Amino acid sequence: MHRKLVLPDQEGWRERTWFRPGRGGPLLADVLGIRVGVLLCTELMFNEMARHLGGDGAELIVVPRATDAPSPCMTAGAMAAIVSGSYVVSSNRVGRAGNNPEFGGPGFAFAPDGALMATTSADENIVVVEIDARAARRQKCRYPCYLAEDGKLEAALG
Repeated sequence: MHRKLVLPDQEGWRERTWFRPGRGGPLLADVLGIRVGVLLCTELMFNEMARHLGGDGAELIVVPRATDAPSPCMTAGAMAAIVSGSYVVSSNRVGRAGNNPEFGGPGFAFAPDGALMATTSADENIVVVEIDARAARRQKCRYPCYLAEDGKLEAALG
């Protein structure tokens, strides 16, 4: 469904050394009547990718992550929801792999308007939220989602 486009290259995350980035933009899949897109970890930091998914009709964007804590992912998750008009949910790996930095920090769920719906914690490591595809479709008619692109994004994402 999606090959990671943005690969970090720093201590603990040598993805650019280990892998090649994918090509083309993220795709959508229909899951139980919800149009779902995926951003992988670092891709959450690129609003244009979330906006592209929202423009293609994503009602839900899922973001699996392996990030250290603290990280700017909560802010990026809220922005991804705002620019896409989609629900954005993310889980985060917890623990350590070898000598790599320790992974941690909350998982989260944001509504299509960017409102925080829920977070996970060490005490509550699973949360359940209700997704209403109609709310995401309505949000796409509101600012900033309804604004037209000038074509540069579509050309860049392939």
